[in-house]
Amino acid sequence: MDLLLAQALWVLGLLSDERLPEEVGVRGLEAGLDTETLCILSILMPNESKEARRLFEKILEEFHLPEMDKSNAARIYARDISKKILKNELSPCDGANRLWDASIRVNDPNFHDLDTFIYAASELESRPGDVEFFNSEIIKEANIWVKHNS
Repeated sequence: MDLLLAQALWVLGLLSDERLPEEVGVRGLEAGLDTETLCILSILMPNESKEARRLFEKILEEFHLPEMDKSNAARIYARDISKKILKNELSPCDGANRLWDASIRVNDPNFHDLDTFIYAASELESRPGDVEFFNSEIIKEANIWVKHNS
């Protein structure tokens, strides 16, 4: 259970308030994070999203995680996706497409950290004959993200 990743997903809108009880509450308890707030969050129903959001924000405070902007959230997400690509848990194309979506969610024209993934994903769509080349480039970029952005 990675609270920092959960926070990043939440900031990017990739983790809904309705999923917080399962994704943060239950998984946090399973990972050995035993706090009263996590216990309460874990038993909420999906329709209690307002309370789930409040409890999640309290959990972030309890674990001393400061507010996160969308750019930093995308960087944290990029490290996670890169690890999944390198472990073959996610195809290079799927990973690059997810990061393309994350970059759009940042909604900042000056955010270019994920441009290599975006370029490869966009070219994969229009140049299917070069799949191996672009997959290789995505894997190279994923290696950089894992080694230099940890």
